[in-house]
Amino acid sequence: MYLRNFCYQFIKTVNNFEDELEPSEKYRMPYIVKSVQTLVAGYMQEVEWRVGSCAPSFDERKTPALDGNICFVVGVPFLGLPRELITEEIFQWLNAIPDVAMDSMRIMRYTDEFVSYERESKSGQGPTSFECYKMETKLTTEATTMKFQSFCEDAWKRINQACLHPADVPMTVLEIFVNMGRVMETFYLYFNDGLNKPSNVKKIISQLLLEPFSV
Repeated sequence: MYLRNFCYQFIKTVNNFEDELEPSEKYRMPYIVKSVQTLVAGYMQEVEWRVGSCAPSFDERKTPALDGNICFVVGVPFLGLPRELITEEIFQWLNAIPDVAMDSMRIMRYTDEFVSYERESKSGQGPTSFECYKMETKLTTEATTMKFQSFCEDAWKRINQACLHPADVPMTVLEIFVNMGRVMETFYLYFNDGLNKPSNVKKIISQLLLEPFSV
């Protein structure tokens, strides 16, 4: 029942988005719908693996893990932006999942997984990308963590390179992916760990909102 109610409210929210758009902006909705469909397909694949007690390969597992963030990296953040900034051509570019978007998703997903691995491994939610990689390579948890950190570092290098030489889209669009990577990396490194260490959450909120800083 709770899932049915969630789906109803989610669809209602998406419909409300459409109502708020100007007629000339309603072309955005099919792109949003597609990103949500990709999100749900990724979740369904994860459920199949979990119910079937099947351990996928790292390559098989990482795709749904990354796809699960498409809705939040490629779709929703661009929905309400002014048409002067985000044109239909930009949405077509996003629809192809450009490298800079994929790398932003990698930072989001891989940081979450190496930070929360120990907690999630006890929850019985099924194998994560981190666990699949660890089993395939037979590395220790510490070595796997270092490898996932290197995945994130490589993703940042590619994003920085794309920003140094913007070609397909304006820099203002690329900055969205840069800032999203920054926010989610900070969120997972501090707030996710804050589930066990609330003082970390309090500290970063204080630094962001309360403590003065010089420019």
